[in-house]
Amino acid sequence: MTVETENEKTTPLGLKKQDKLLEIIPTIVILIIGIIVAIGTAVWFRIELKSSETTITKKDSRISILDTKNNHLEKELAFCIKGINNPPKRNIIDMKEYIAARYTKVPKELAEIIAIKTNKLCIKHNMDFSIIVGLMEVESSYNPFAKSKVDARGLLQVMYKVWAKEMNIKREKDLYGIEYNIDTGIRILKHYIDKNKGNLTKALQNYNGSGGTDFSNKVYIAVGKFTTFRNSTYGRESKTEGKGTTTNDTSETKNIGFFNPKVGTSGREPS
Repeated sequence: MTVETENEKTTPLGLKKQDKLLEIIPTIVILIIGIIVAIGTAVWFRIELKSSETTITKKDSRISILDTKNNHLEKELAFCIKGINNPPKRNIIDMKEYIAARYTKVPKELAEIIAIKTNKLCIKHNMDFSIIVGLMEVESSYNPFAKSKVDARGLLQVMYKVWAKEMNIKREKDLYGIEYNIDTGIRILKHYIDKNKGNLTKALQNYNGSGGTDFSNKVYIAVGKFTTFRNSTYGRESKTEGKGTTTNDTSETKNIGFFNPKVGTSGREPS
């Protein structure tokens, strides 16, 4: 008769436990892998979400910048094609030739500089180009050295004693600078336009200090002459060189002695 030992009795039971454990292990491993994958997926999704939000923010910022630039360009384009204004290059050519035709003692190089600066500053201040051309003609006949009896100076006849503080004019002689004088004169005119709620006639009267319509009428007449001149130049094939004359321009040619400063027409205390 065979006697079973204690170990022999427990062996079959131990094997069953091991088998069950071996069956459970793959399930546990798969579960752990699933948890790791889920966590990894969640982390990846969160990173991608943040990246997408950053990209969208950057795109929104770029769109905002582009919108700002487009609005600025649209305003510039609208200004260039508005009403009486012509494209900047045409403005410069027309003003230069207008000065050369009517004021033969103004050097052509100086006329071109005046035209370039006038056009530049009209765009800067959103001011009608033809109005400034007319105002400049009436005030100084395009003489940068013009000085009135009451010390109004330069192309747009700015009075130092009246505007030094408000326009931050450091030195009186600075008003003989072409760009500086035009810039200051335009700012003064804009001041009066705003004061008169857009009424240009009243603004011109205030600018001159006369209070009457004579001065504003003179400016409008000068604007009309310039407009007629520039319209007559379109399609013109040639221009008489050196004589200061232009096709269809029958107005009287004026002479200015630039080193004998002309007395300006304005300079009275502005109202």
